[in-house]
Amino acid sequence: MNLLYFLNADKQKCYAALQFIRIWASVIENAIIRNPARLYPDTAIDVTQHVCRDFGAEKALSVSLIYETINILEKTIYEAPARENRLHLLSLIVNDVDYPHLKSINEHLHPECKCDWQLKMSDKMSQEDRQKEWQRARQAREKGIDKLMLKYNIPSQFRPNSIVGVSESNSLSWDRSNEIIERILLEYPDADKNILYYYISLASNGIRLIIRFLEKMMAIYNIKPSEINNIQTMYEDQSESNTQKSDNAVTTSYETMPSTYRRAAVMALIDKSGLCKNIDRTKKAAFVEAVTGGNINANPKDSVSYKKPEQKAINAATELLKTIGIK
Repeated sequence: MNLLYFLNADKQKCYAALQFIRIWASVIENAIIRNPARLYPDTAIDVTQHVCRDFGAEKALSVSLIYETINILEKTIYEAPARENRLHLLSLIVNDVDYPHLKSINEHLHPECKCDWQLKMSDKMSQEDRQKEWQRARQAREKGIDKLMLKYNIPSQFRPNSIVGVSESNSLSWDRSNEIIERILLEYPDADKNILYYYISLASNGIRLIIRFLEKMMAIYNIKPSEINNIQTMYEDQSESNTQKSDNAVTTSYETMPSTYRRAAVMALIDKSGLCKNIDRTKKAAFVEAVTGGNINANPKDSVSYKKPEQKAINAATELLKTIGIK
C-alpha cells in the first residue's frame, strides 16, 4: 500500500517535499558518485518547478516544508492505532525515500572520519610546544583529508579549503555542495549557479533531516534498518494470509445459493404467508430486491424478483421452504 494513502489531507505537502528530495538526491548522486552527472540539472529544475506548481510553489522551495513534512510523518506514525501499524508506516516511509540509498548519498555528501586534528593548547605551553601542536594538528588534518579523498575518489582539484570539525566525536568532515555545483557547471556550463546552489543546499539539508527522523523512529521502536524490509514483507504476508483464511472460512463453512434462487424463495414465502395479499407485485419485488441483493434503488418491474423465476429457481425455492414446513 502506498505511503500517501495514509496522509489524507496532508498528502500534497508530503509528496512535494519527498519528491523534491528524491529528485535532487539523484542529481547529487550522479554528480559525485556516478561522475559525470547524467541527470541533467535543467531537467531536475523543470521537474522541481512542476512539482511546486502543483503542490504549493513557494512552500515547496523552502526548508520549512521539509520540517513540516517530517512533523506530519511523525504525527501519522504516533496516531496509528497499533504498534504493527506504526511499524508498517515506518517501513513504507523507509522504502518510499529508499533509506539505505539516501544514507549512502549522504555519506558521500558529508564525508567524515575519526581524526584528532583539533588544537590542544594551554596557557602553560611554551612557544615551541605551541608550534609543535600547530604542526601536529595540521598534519592530522591533511592526513584525514587525504584519507577521505581516497575513500570517496575525490579529485585533487576539489580538495576542501575549509572543514567542519565535530568535537564530540573528534572527527573531520566537510560539505561537498560547492564541489557538486562545480562538477555540474563543468558538465553543463549554462546551468544557473544560483538556482543550483539553492536547490542542492536545500536537498542536502532535507536528506540529513529525513535520515535523522528515520533513525529516531527506528531507535524508538528498537529496530535496525536491515529489519525494515522484513517488517514490510511480514505485514504483506500476514495481510495476504488473513485474506486467504477469511476466503477459506467462507468457502469451507458455507455453500452459497444463487441470488435468483434466494429471490424466488423470499417471494414464494411472501405469497404463501398471505400477509401481503393486498400489496401489488411491484412493491413486493422492490422489497425482495432490497433484502436479498441490497438493491434499494432498483426499478422493480425490471428486476429478477418481479419476473417469473426459472424452473430451477422454483425447484430450489421449493426445497428451501420445505425446511421450515412450507410446501
